[in-house]
Amino acid sequence: MAELFGTYQGQPVFAYQLSNSQACHVRILNLGGIVQEFSLPLADGKRHNLVVHFDDIVAYYQNPYQVNKQIGRVAGRIKEARFDLKGQSYQLEANDGRHLLHGGSRGLSQVFFAADQPNPQQLVLKCQLRTVQDGFPGDIDLTITYSLDDDNQLTIHYQASAGNRATVFDPTLHIYWALSHHLEGVALQIDSPAILETTSDKIPTGRKISVAGSAYDFRQRKPISLALNELRQEGRLALDDAYEVTADFSRPQAYLWDRQQGYCLEIFSSRNGLIVFTANPFDQAAADQGIFNALATEPQTLPDALHHPEWGDISLAAGEVKEYTMAFKVKQMEEGREDETNF
Repeated sequence: MAELFGTYQGQPVFAYQLSNSQACHVRILNLGGIVQEFSLPLADGKRHNLVVHFDDIVAYYQNPYQVNKQIGRVAGRIKEARFDLKGQSYQLEANDGRHLLHGGSRGLSQVFFAADQPNPQQLVLKCQLRTVQDGFPGDIDLTITYSLDDDNQLTIHYQASAGNRATVFDPTLHIYWALSHHLEGVALQIDSPAILETTSDKIPTGRKISVAGSAYDFRQRKPISLALNELRQEGRLALDDAYEVTADFSRPQAYLWDRQQGYCLEIFSSRNGLIVFTANPFDQAAADQGIFNALATEPQTLPDALHHPEWGDISLAAGEVKEYTMAFKVKQMEEGREDETNF
């Protein structure tokens, strides 16, 4: 059942709640597909909202961090805001220096979706992406389905149907996990051998860098604070990196533990890239000092694949249908288990 969340640019914004048998709640807004709440009772008996959130819709659009919004048509940066497709060159909006970031200012994050909730554990959002709206070539009929199962797994499924022209599509959910201050007692594991080398303005060079023996090596569980301390010795303050992962939805690509809140998060995706970004969405001054309380985890195809087609084909031919799936599963950490709490 829809609940009025607020008004944005003269239009009402509605919240839809998903609930399961484990008292897990997920609230999703019809504007931007925002995940406003992902909560459940944890070990201390209190209900915890595990995601960074605002209680005012305007705050989501005043904040520059794209908090928990659907991002696209293409997530990440497109070099020089241009690409070639089917023998034609396209120049798009440059909203990040010379580059296009997260689909531009009229992308998925700005869309008012048509919503349908067929049952308490599923929400279906639909929209039409049009060239005249976002500048990308070709039109897309898009369906995004959010499903919450009884194992506290939130699955997000995209189905994009191209119109009568070729187009491109590679979205993500720009979700931020609200973690302990200074990321104390927070650990990360990513099944990844390499990150992408990027320029100073975060554009991939085409080269992959092995994570072995570096601050970026999360192949075994590692406290994020330890990795950040190692990065500071190299003159960096934050993680903001694209990890190469196996496109296999049957097993987690990454795990995130928060000892203080007592949970473990498993991340699944059908695509080969995972962006990891340490942040402090409420306090930019603190973030500039390397003080973080949130982590963004963004499943997608490795970024700027339009200029590196060997990383994945994100194009759609006229009339083609393409589907992507990602999921976030929350588990309680078991007290007394050394493998769960000893980090």
